[in-house]
Amino acid sequence: PLWMIKKGISLVNKEGKPAIIYLHPREIDPLAPKLDLPFREKAIHYWGIGNTKKKLIALLKGFSFGSIRDNFFSDHLS
Repeated sequence: PLWMIKKGISLVNKEGKPAIIYLHPREIDPLAPKLDLPFREKAIHYWGIGNTKKKLIALLKGFSFGSIRDNFFSDHLS
């Protein structure tokens, strides 16, 4: 649920760490072809997929995000 994702991001940020949000393109596009999976796996991958875009927009509005490069590799770039 969105509230749980927001809570998790907030907890990680309070520790001074950036949170990572990762999505497959198929998680944003409910019309993308579905994988032929057993029922349990299908439920894990596709339950609630119609709300993913709305959740992503809410997260982008509620938090500041940057790139992996800026957050994890800036100290190691030459």
